[in-house]
Amino acid sequence: MRLDRETIKRIAAGEVVSRPASVVKELIENSLDARAERISVNILNGGKDLIEVVDDGIGIPSHEVELALELHTTSKIYEPDDLRSIATYGFRGEALASIAAVSILEISTRSSEEARGTYLLTEGGKIIERKTIDRTPGTTIRVRNLFFNTPARRKFLKSDVIEKKHVISVVTKIALANAEKHFTLLANGKPIIRAPARNTIRERIFDLFGPKIANNFLELNAHPIFSGFITQPHYYSRDRSLQFAFVNGRPVNSTLLGTAVKTGYGTLLMTRQHPGFIIYVNIDPETVDVNIHPAKLEIRFQDEEMLASELRKLVKLTISEKAEMDQVRSEIIPKPQVSNTSHEEPDVQARATDPMVFERTAVQSRLTDVSPQLPIPSFHSSIGEMRLLGQVFKKYFLAETEGELVLIDMHAVHERVNYEKNLQALAKDHERQSLLSPLRVELPPSIIARIEENTEFLESMGFRFGSRGSSFIELTSVPHIMSGVSNTEKLVSILLDMLKNAEDLLGAEEHSSLSAKDLMYHALAAQIACHGSLRAGDEPNLAYFAGILRNLSKCKNQLSCPHGRPVLIRFPESWLDKQFKRIVT
Repeated sequence: MRLDRETIKRIAAGEVVSRPASVVKELIENSLDARAERISVNILNGGKDLIEVVDDGIGIPSHEVELALELHTTSKIYEPDDLRSIATYGFRGEALASIAAVSILEISTRSSEEARGTYLLTEGGKIIERKTIDRTPGTTIRVRNLFFNTPARRKFLKSDVIEKKHVISVVTKIALANAEKHFTLLANGKPIIRAPARNTIRERIFDLFGPKIANNFLELNAHPIFSGFITQPHYYSRDRSLQFAFVNGRPVNSTLLGTAVKTGYGTLLMTRQHPGFIIYVNIDPETVDVNIHPAKLEIRFQDEEMLASELRKLVKLTISEKAEMDQVRSEIIPKPQVSNTSHEEPDVQARATDPMVFERTAVQSRLTDVSPQLPIPSFHSSIGEMRLLGQVFKKYFLAETEGELVLIDMHAVHERVNYEKNLQALAKDHERQSLLSPLRVELPPSIIARIEENTEFLESMGFRFGSRGSSFIELTSVPHIMSGVSNTEKLVSILLDMLKNAEDLLGAEEHSSLSAKDLMYHALAAQIACHGSLRAGDEPNLAYFAGILRNLSKCKNQLSCPHGRPVLIRFPESWLDKQFKRIVT
């Protein structure tokens, strides 16, 4: 059976239009190809009910308006060889036709060469009305009721907040790629992005992300292919929300470029620490294939190995010459804390955020400082009394029990104890602590959208927010359990890490039966525990650590930290005998 034309259009639309953000992307790119200087985007309910894009470009000639809605009609290529060096955003002639097929579409346009403009109304791709109108040169396109005729697809759209977040991401990327253009984004009448035309990328970064983030970007050293910015090594993120790549002005998703940037930092960043970057690649169009993805989000380079190597070396050189190395060291090498000779075990009811003081042990390269017998309640069915032998690598403790050698992760075990203590406190205490003055936090629009998405949960926990804008949000109160966190950056870090950690907890068996609200409580307890626990480089005395192990015996889960890492590894005496060939099998 041969498919009818309407079904073909709807199938084609699915390859280009997946959500409101993809509509916004295609329409803005058409505006840029039309040489627009000012582009305004307005959305309602995440773009599900309305997407409006207004530009001051060259417009569409009256006799070509209907043609622009046909599949595979374009003014951007004329012969097959043009595909080898594409310099425009669009070229396949699918965007408007695909959008019109699944929406109620209005086009109001006037060519700069005509005295009057044209208005066209379509529904599901069918022309309902056409008339001549008076308007200034340029184009306005309104997309209403996206996927109204494909209800299954509309049903699978996410919440308004999530869809808005994707729209913000699209506008942010395109604004970064076109600093010389003026962009605005309104959502439900509220300004989200205001980015006036700028002379430099750094000015555009200030517009979109605010001064704090912008000031932590280093400009890359001069290079014939690459330009842009990378973040200071001490200013990293737990996700990739601050990573942007552009090839010949086109925003792209490129694992190749992202990996090259990360490896350029070497050992300055840990596995889950991600740098921010805004990388521009200017390369011969004939060496790039932009036609491997329906939405042109992915590309293929002709010489990927060379590009990755050059970018990696450039990042490394830029960091070595421009990074604030004192701050790098303060992040990577935790400083020992003040000495304390007290042998009292830590109070299980004490706040995780209280300052902890330690005593350096005499155990360094040799395990000669063997402590007296420390009876520790069993924290695993086969482990009874243990004798702590000392600390190794400033990260682990060695202990001996009957028939086994035990290696304990200092941070993981303390984190588990603090986590369960925090959960008990959250269950009893739902009060909030008002801040002396609102805390203004500068964040990328995508992070602000994530906070808005979870505002109801966050406020039920004790967070309160004041005014907010496209690049900032004000925090007016925090849960009472966080009242001991005096460091502003740590407080914000706990909030952001909590949001991400809540998503990670969804897949954990321990939390599989929890509601979304409970997940937030567990995530908050985990993040406060993480920030308040012993870390690599700390040197607590044996008595202090023995107290932590006693508290572990009271925990429901005694095998892993809140993030799933094991708290200890056990080596049976028989296994050691085999390694030393005392037992030959």
